[in-house]
Amino acid sequence: MSAYVDDLNLQLHSRETWLKEALQVKVGEEAYKFVKPRPKMSDIKNGIKITEATLPVYGLWQTEKYVPPTAENVSIRIYFTAL
Repeated sequence: MSAYVDDLNLQLHSRETWLKEALQVKVGEEAYKFVKPRPKMSDIKNGIKITEATLPVYGLWQTEKYVPPTAENVSIRIYFTAL
């Protein structure tokens, strides 16, 4: 029987998945690993197969806190409605 320590298991995610957790991949980071992406249900129903597609995945140490771009030259319109 084998036992694995959770600290040794790496959590690898795509750029989009890290963004969902408010993290972004650091500039210039190369993917830790390339994996075959999971097929979408619509592709399975239509008979489309993934061929030679690879998905780059990154580790937590390759990410930083997400910093949204600043808005410049933007006008904000506020609408009031009568209650």
